[in-house]
Amino acid sequence: MHQLYTLSKKESPMKTTIYISSILFGLFLYSCCNNNSEEATVIPEVDILHAYSNEKEFNLSQIVQDVDYVKLENHPEAHFSLGIPILADNYILIEALFEKKLLLFTDKGEFLRSIGQNGKGPQEYLDISEVSFHPDGELILIHDYSLHKLLVYSTSDKCVREFIYSDRYGDPFDKAFFNSSGDIQIVLRRPFEEINDFHMVRILDDDFNEKESLFKISNKKVGDGFTTGFSNYFISNGSLHIQEFFYDTVFIQQDEGFSPLCHIQFTSNSLPAYFIPRPPGVWGYNSLYYITGYSNYLFLYVNLPDITDDYVFMVFNLKTEELIRVKEQKFVDKKPGFLMGINNDIDGFSSVVFAGDMGNKFADVIDIIDAKDLLDQNKYLEEVKFSKKQQELIKMIKDSDIEDNPIVRIFTLQ
Repeated sequence: MHQLYTLSKKESPMKTTIYISSILFGLFLYSCCNNNSEEATVIPEVDILHAYSNEKEFNLSQIVQDVDYVKLENHPEAHFSLGIPILADNYILIEALFEKKLLLFTDKGEFLRSIGQNGKGPQEYLDISEVSFHPDGELILIHDYSLHKLLVYSTSDKCVREFIYSDRYGDPFDKAFFNSSGDIQIVLRRPFEEINDFHMVRILDDDFNEKESLFKISNKKVGDGFTTGFSNYFISNGSLHIQEFFYDTVFIQQDEGFSPLCHIQFTSNSLPAYFIPRPPGVWGYNSLYYITGYSNYLFLYVNLPDITDDYVFMVFNLKTEELIRVKEQKFVDKKPGFLMGINNDIDGFSSVVFAGDMGNKFADVIDIIDAKDLLDQNKYLEEVKFSKKQQELIKMIKDSDIEDNPIVRIFTLQ
């Protein structure tokens, strides 16, 4: 089954800035993405309830063709316990979550320097929401959600530009990143009040002035009371994707603007309005909790309270248009951010974390203590696609001290 949607074109520039966040709270409605429609296209229909009984295994090798490991130098100024890796051609940048630092390493794992410093003053960051590399790999964009600030640093630790955007935009951005053209792209928080023709996505030049406005939406509240919810934004294959929490369409950014990628259908017990009041409460409805994508697949966490109390992990193949409910595998880490259920048949060590799209690669970190525990307890898959890679990882784990920095695991997508 398919649904008919209309392609839209870009709008002319408009004076306002935007930022995209992976998760934003509030319920919403939108009419369509950018401007006047001229052409219609048919997009896939993703029928959640119909596919619930289509339970299958999903292996990491279905999206990954290779893996490499980088042991990060255990420098006194660069030790961290939990971090998010961001990749560039010649660098690995670690957002150290507990230490609240940005640590820059070479692609071979040698520590170079910290980037910026924590604080509330000029050229400082307090709460890092997102970090991204410029396409040339020599500039780093930092978004501070708490201070409503954008910082651009060079890899030599020089603050090139700083923009405190609260006076112009008020609310924090939902997301901010360098796009493939080297411009800063932001997604604004969706207004809660009733509004027409609001552009959620903005593109900024080097001086933080708006040069383009995209993704036009309209809101209409139904009923009284509080509202709740959030939107999903992710980058896959270099393209921004937007899916609003209680709404049914995933949009993808292309050269001509945003176009619908697929329509998600729950068929029953779905939310009855764009802005839903409480009670009855949104968690009593079927809804899409989280979505991300890599390669030709979309990964969906859905809430189906009329079927199960647990969130359901599903995978949609954009090429074949098959939707499956993923059969839970052995040795799966049930932690926030992990793709529960994917069978790691690449190296066998724990589930992977998809921290963000970096071209045709993604990366996560393996804590040495956790990895040694997995080895000691034989809690890893022994039958894997790349046994030599597994042996390389095992040797690296055995040769590491428990005080060492984590190992960065870099997957190359098919």
